Amino acid sequence: MTIQQIYELVVKLGINSDLRGTPRIKEILARSRERYNGLSVKQKERFDTEKLWNPYSDTRVFVDHKRPIRKVMAGIDIQPSEIMMAKELGCDLVIAHHPAGSALNDLGDVMH
Repeated sequence: MTIQQIYELVVKLGINSDLRGTPRIKEILARSRERYNGLSVKQKERFDTEKLWNPYSDTRVFVDHKRPIRKVMAGIDIQPSEIMMAKELGCDLVIAHHPAGSALNDLGDVMH
């Protein structure tokens, strides 16, 4: 699998398991689509287009989406020591529970 395939699977499983129900998630995605369609061309360039298919703003990929993956390490609070351990174990990907980078931007949307 590639990182993108894993990412899409995670989002799909999240939507299917979401306690709010799939209809509510579809409403959220439709609202994002409406917001996007109402933007100017310049604003669309800055819009996070992942919000059009991924309702979880704290779930993002920050590396090469096309990279093939054979071994994954997952954790809650990934620290540099875990990254080093993953490298020693031959892991191709490390998945962290807590968001980082731009995934923190809209964390307030997730916490409600």
